[in-house]
Amino acid sequence: MQVSRFSDRFKLIDFSTEVRTFRDDFVRATRENIAEGSRYLESLDASGSTNISGALDAALEGDTPSGRLGLVLFVTDGEPTIGERNPEAIASRVNRQRRDRRIFSFGVGADLNAALVERLALEGKGTAQFVRLDESVERAVSIVASRLTNPVVTNVRVSSDGVRLLKRHPSEATDIFAGQDYVVLTRYDGSGSARLRFEGQTANGPVSWTTNVSFPESSRENPYIARLWATQRIGYLSAEKRKGGSSREIDDEIRQLGEKYAIPTEFTSYLVVEPGMRRDIQLRGSASGVVTGVATAAAPRPEARAREFEAARDASKQRAASNLAAADALEIDQLKKENTRRIGPRVFALRGETWTDLRKADSTRVMKVKSFSEAYFRIIDAIPELREVFALGNKVVVAGRDVAIEIGTDGAETISDSELKRLQSGW
Repeated sequence: MQVSRFSDRFKLIDFSTEVRTFRDDFVRATRENIAEGSRYLESLDASGSTNISGALDAALEGDTPSGRLGLVLFVTDGEPTIGERNPEAIASRVNRQRRDRRIFSFGVGADLNAALVERLALEGKGTAQFVRLDESVERAVSIVASRLTNPVVTNVRVSSDGVRLLKRHPSEATDIFAGQDYVVLTRYDGSGSARLRFEGQTANGPVSWTTNVSFPESSRENPYIARLWATQRIGYLSAEKRKGGSSREIDDEIRQLGEKYAIPTEFTSYLVVEPGMRRDIQLRGSASGVVTGVATAAAPRPEARAREFEAARDASKQRAASNLAAADALEIDQLKKENTRRIGPRVFALRGETWTDLRKADSTRVMKVKSFSEAYFRIIDAIPELREVFALGNKVVVAGRDVAIEIGTDGAETISDSELKRLQSGW
């Protein structure tokens, strides 16, 4: 436990069946009190039930003195089993009691209500961290705590004159701590010069500042920003889904964002060659099968706690992804779990022995080509972006705009100039 200034105060609350505290009230963060608090924590034994509602009541009782920012770090490895057990009632009660205090929640292991842990943080203007049993809880808490020692501006809001900001993330007022960048990802309506105004609160009173920004009508620069926005958007939509239940609008937006920006989500669309649904397309010297149906497979919403834990963990990381490195690290972790690979804007999943493009083609037309044949090499010469795709393996399905190519051990070995031109135009 580390606290940066003696003027800071802390309270330790432990809970099982009963709720107990290190001291009856807050104590100053002196070296002596911190050392005693650490010894108190080390002496605790895990036993009894899980009184989450009682612990949160104790954490939120009383008022925070003027000029101080109240921070609650809530750590649990279970779900409520005594006291108030209804997660919805607990979350609503906490929201009423919270006032201006921030809640940062940590869920340890999969044997907990991940949606409750997530909701407490989102409504408490904090963050949710999900820690696997083989990971260090102390490290996860210390990283977050170290960022909270010096609040610079709280309740920061941004508004715009000149363009309209749409689907902003974060959408609510947020806090800026020392050494932290303030990143807002948003779509906008309009173009040209605009003035952004930022307003917030400090210990010395309200502050505001403005900056002039030129918003282009369109731009091909920094394409990664769109993927960052989509990553955060999926994270917030996933949290909303766990809070209020699934809806067609939320599911459709998650699916569309995942397909457009090649971001792994709980929904996966892929091409399926169905037996008995073929017709011939003539290629010189050979015949190729054509799929006459495209099947879209949606992964079922995870019901098991382990799946819910991983989904909430991924969503919390997506919401926190404010730079390309963070988004890439999250995506690599997701791809490893699903045995998938990213190549440029495409994501491929290994289905049996075939690497399958997760982007759904707009057409049912599929061209089968034998791997390493003359047709194979003519196609990658004509469409160079397919070189790295075909290098995935001997069996690959990749979707273009209105045609898909299936590479395998059989299929067309040659392709005419007119057929190659048609393929290019449909790509």
